[in-house]
Amino acid sequence: MTHFTLMKSLLTFMMALLAGQALAQSFDLQTMSLARKAVMMNSPKEALLSGSSPLSSHPMFNQVVGRVDFNRVNEQAASLMVDVFSPEEIQALVDFLESPAGQRITMKMPGYQKLVGSMVQNEMKAAFEGYVLSQGANAARGGANGPAMQGTPRLSPNPMTGFPSR
Repeated sequence: MTHFTLMKSLLTFMMALLAGQALAQSFDLQTMSLARKAVMMNSPKEALLSGSSPLSSHPMFNQVVGRVDFNRVNEQAASLMVDVFSPEEIQALVDFLESPAGQRITMKMPGYQKLVGSMVQNEMKAAFEGYVLSQGANAARGGANGPAMQGTPRLSPNPMTGFPSR
């Protein structure tokens, strides 16, 4: 193989490699654009402002949400979507969200999330209270936590979370 042929082969290989990278970047840009569309169709901001968060009734909620950079949140959500889902899956999500059924589900999702969030919060509160009561019963019996529980101040429910706090 001559020096010229070797250089020509190397140059052809490098051009093919660069073309492949450009195609991959183009593909990534298309996928990212599609992911941005999916995120905007199911916006985290809209979900928060719909009142589906258990904290949405808190007096400071709107002031805190007003400080969130939702452009950054949406961009990060789209980037995560590209990392987790294939382009075909993202396209299927967009197709679903654009469908009549997808639009109806999107409209109902905040209410559903609020119900599920409330249910989970109640379950966690009950589990926490059960745990605290079991520790108190253990202490009354002189269990391992007995001395530590003596003189422990009684906890009041936090109005924001409903969980006991000082």
